[in-house]
Amino acid sequence: MNLMRKIENNRFAKNTLILVGGTASGQLILVAVSPLLTRLYSPADFGVLSVYISILGLTSIISSLRYDQAILLPKEEKVATDVLNLSLVAAIFSAIFSSVVIIAIKSVPLINLKLAPFAQFFWIIPFGILTSGFYQSLSSWAVRNQNFSSIATTRLYQGAISALIQVISGFLGLKPFGLILGQFMGQFMGTNNLWRSYTQSKPVDYKLEISNLRYSAHFYRRFPLLAMPASLLNSSSLLVPPILLAFLYGSHVAGWFALAQRVIGTPMTVIGGAVSQVYAGEAAVLISKNSYRELDVLFSRTIKRTLPIVFLIVILGFIAPYLFPFVFGEAWQRVGIYTSILSFAFASQILISPVSSTANLVGRQDLQLIADISRTFFTILGIYISYASKQNDIVAVSVISGILTFHYLIFYILNRYSIKSLERNTI
Repeated sequence: MNLMRKIENNRFAKNTLILVGGTASGQLILVAVSPLLTRLYSPADFGVLSVYISILGLTSIISSLRYDQAILLPKEEKVATDVLNLSLVAAIFSAIFSSVVIIAIKSVPLINLKLAPFAQFFWIIPFGILTSGFYQSLSSWAVRNQNFSSIATTRLYQGAISALIQVISGFLGLKPFGLILGQFMGQFMGTNNLWRSYTQSKPVDYKLEISNLRYSAHFYRRFPLLAMPASLLNSSSLLVPPILLAFLYGSHVAGWFALAQRVIGTPMTVIGGAVSQVYAGEAAVLISKNSYRELDVLFSRTIKRTLPIVFLIVILGFIAPYLFPFVFGEAWQRVGIYTSILSFAFASQILISPVSSTANLVGRQDLQLIADISRTFFTILGIYISYASKQNDIVAVSVISGILTFHYLIFYILNRYSIKSLERNTI
């Protein structure tokens, strides 16, 4: 009872618990059906899914030009609504542009031949980009309005719908398209839920004007100019490896890597993202008040609260090689080895990623950009060198884990520095 009262009185803890609860429930559903999915789909099928998710993830970052991150910052609701609409318009044009690019790519015979296992599903990517762009923008609006229960419900729906469609499609023999369809429909339904929430919370007297959109685009130009490249590079180090592994080592290796991410990496990423959204909402308020000492306290407290999850990841890393073949089947034995190797990177990610938006929020996108360039460059270089030197897939995954772990330490140092420099300037 005392613990529940403390949580009720602590806004950060309450919001985090709401968001993590919905997120964890949605991810738990996906993890729970994974043993069934690994018996319905092959590693190569999961490899196709991982390439689709990676391509969609990379293009979705560009879709809203990162104006979705700026939604948190305006003090006036009407200005924030302008930024939201700007982000949604950018997503629409990005989806249209991606359609043109895909048509151009598929018209090149050599490229089309190389992408044969994946190219047949490219038509769904523009729809995925549009849905993802809307989802990111509407999520930021919900965070701005402290509507974490809506985001939590959305995440639960996403997991349930994705799992249901993937299982049914597997039994119907729709392989590997069923995995992609489930992924898309989960996000589509989640976006629809957030849209309904937005229509209930937007300013009633708001009027859309093109001049206001142009002003917002110029005023927050640092987001597309600096935050977007930084976000693209930040995600590239996580999303490019499945693509490279698929083309260099085969779609089955990408499938093993994808399942490792699905079972432990994706839940940790989403839970970290949930904590990050709460942190960003709280941090934005403190920054607007120039309360940098309180921001430093929030930074440290957020990291400490992820330590129990880090401990669980380390334990799972030790037992994964023995547990996973039994749970997912002998064809997936390699996943246990991958998970053990990647556990260091996953632990570092859940520890640092919730506060990794700090540099962007305080206007130091340059620091984030430098760190992301380094991580992406060395991740791609490491995978290529492993392949060129005829090292096996386990060595390549080990290189990925080592590079990611090292750079999460760099992210911690840079984000902490961005706060300390502001503290010194306000003394």
